[in-house]
Amino acid sequence: MHDLLKLNKDLKNYLDRSTPQMLSDLKGILQDDSILYLPGKSRKEAAALYVEYEYDYLDMVYWLADKSGEIISQTQVLPTKKNSKNDEQSKWNSFMPEDIWDKLADVQDEDLDEELEDLLDEYNDEKYRIFEDWFCSCWKKAVEETGIRIDAYFSIHDTIFKTDLNTLEEIQEEDIKKRYL
Repeated sequence: MHDLLKLNKDLKNYLDRSTPQMLSDLKGILQDDSILYLPGKSRKEAAALYVEYEYDYLDMVYWLADKSGEIISQTQVLPTKKNSKNDEQSKWNSFMPEDIWDKLADVQDEDLDEELEDLLDEYNDEKYRIFEDWFCSCWKKAVEETGIRIDAYFSIHDTIFKTDLNTLEEIQEEDIKKRYL
């Protein structure tokens, strides 16, 4: 039997260790200390922060957009420093820990019967719930600690559905655009 649940426990432990760095990064964003604006752009034009993550590796990027949806900052990576146990010689640079990725890849390389496919689906559902809950919790704490609230949205890369980080409700991209008309 594959111990996919242990992989999610390992992920949760990794995220817990990554929380201080993520909080620091999110507070820097909220306080406008770490945003690299495009030439001629500033916080005055900012309407919303977007944070997206890559489906498999959980790599995150963020940027600010104005009311028309135009990107006004450079796209930057979160967290700025990774809490990694990876070997210094490793070329691994994803947010997902390499050891978890390798163990999962070993399972996926096997002949997948229906039972194993169901286990992988269950694992992935739980993984994304853990990851999204962790990020939303970090966001909430950063907002509380800074006293600064901005419109912000979190999602898997290139999806039309996003989580409004102020309400934790799902919202479609088109509905976000309507907010700024």
